[in-house]
Amino acid sequence: MATQENHAFIDGQNLHSGVRALGWKIDHKKFREYLRESFGVTKAFMFVGYMEEHQDLYNALQEAGFICFFKPLLRYDDGTIKGNVDADMVLQVMVDIENYEKAVIVTGDGDFAGLIRHLANIGKLGQVIIPNSRNYSSFFERMDEFGKDKGTFIFMDNLKNKLSYRPTRNYRNRSAASTAAAPKVVNKTSKTRPNSPARNSKPAAPASSSRRSTSRPKAAPAKSTRKPVQKRQTYKEKLESSLIETINNAADL
Repeated sequence: MATQENHAFIDGQNLHSGVRALGWKIDHKKFREYLRESFGVTKAFMFVGYMEEHQDLYNALQEAGFICFFKPLLRYDDGTIKGNVDADMVLQVMVDIENYEKAVIVTGDGDFAGLIRHLANIGKLGQVIIPNSRNYSSFFERMDEFGKDKGTFIFMDNLKNKLSYRPTRNYRNRSAASTAAAPKVVNKTSKTRPNSPARNSKPAAPASSSRRSTSRPKAAPAKSTRKPVQKRQTYKEKLESSLIETINNAADL
């Protein structure tokens, strides 16, 4: 482990965009530990443009041990966003130059080529860490230090397994548990078996009234199919009928 008092100066935009173009996401805690163990970095300065919607990222950077310098961004009417942290980063490197032995510069931006050359000339350059070997300034290749010492210019392409972010097992378990505990949606229109009443279903009770009606509708008289019953004649009626019949017969004679 290195024992020098070194400081790291990081172009945050170039770091995150370069690594993201390689298809992975950097673990900030691992990166901070890598700078400490590999290059003896005691202070790591991160220069980023400030956007309110990225507050979670800024919190994560500070929790990982980075000292953040924020540059307000300019938003234009056409939707473009402009922000340049180059001047702030160069200024901080020069302001702190007496406080460190070596400077570790993290960027692939050619705007820092002059700063890197100056640090190399005064013996203050430690390493230059380039986030993406497929996209960096050709100005670096023109420096005498480039390629002469393999430890001066380092590409992060080969550090994926060491520095990439991976969710922990506990995080995955919590995610799976929260998914399993999510309430299931019950389909209210589920079909029941044919000729089988639905569960817990009760026949609807007839509408009740507080007062019962005492009047009932009269039923239409039913037609009788029976023959009318002949009324029985009394003895007196039979005698009168027989007398009338005898008189009628006598008249016919």
